[in-house]
Amino acid sequence: MKSNATATVREQLCRYCRRLYDRRLVSGNAGNMAARAGEKILLTASGCCLGDMTPDRVTTLDGDGRVLAGPPPTREARMHLEILAVRPDLNVVCHVHGAHIIAASIMARPGRDTLPPLTPAFAALAWPLAMLPFQVPGTRALAKSAAREFSGKRRALLLRNHGLLTVGSSFREAVTLAEEVDEAARVFVLTGGRGDTIPEEDIPRIR
Repeated sequence: MKSNATATVREQLCRYCRRLYDRRLVSGNAGNMAARAGEKILLTASGCCLGDMTPDRVTTLDGDGRVLAGPPPTREARMHLEILAVRPDLNVVCHVHGAHIIAASIMARPGRDTLPPLTPAFAALAWPLAMLPFQVPGTRALAKSAAREFSGKRRALLLRNHGLLTVGSSFREAVTLAEEVDEAARVFVLTGGRGDTIPEEDIPRIR
């Protein structure tokens, strides 16, 4: 990919990182994002607040994870690389740590269907939403488990006590999906996981 095209992807990554921070889907130095730029992978840097992301804080890796330019990448770089490797149809991986998302991951049980279909957008875009049992962030085990979950057509995945992964063909797609899951998580937490849900027979009509 030409350098100007890579620069555009880098700028987009920074813009959407700041959007995640502004929407309180990340805080402090938590959360990270990755995107394809031709044969290269762009990643947020280790210890970087997404609200302060600038192009010089973006790390450039090759497909094998070697740093080509920029600061050291997030410690969860392996997870992003593994997911992108099994999903050549996708370009962006978004990992957020919103408080309501984490709270919902603690209240719900790991499995293939964790949050009920509470909102039309969630039902259309992310239900059923699977969740992995807790695994230590940054480990090879978590990277392999997450990649295995995304090896089909999955677009979102909860990580117990940790956060949420979403993927997309574009930044907008991956980030919008994270926002919709966050809204469903908020409703789940606010209602204590109780109350009526959207009937399953209506979901195909929503989609």
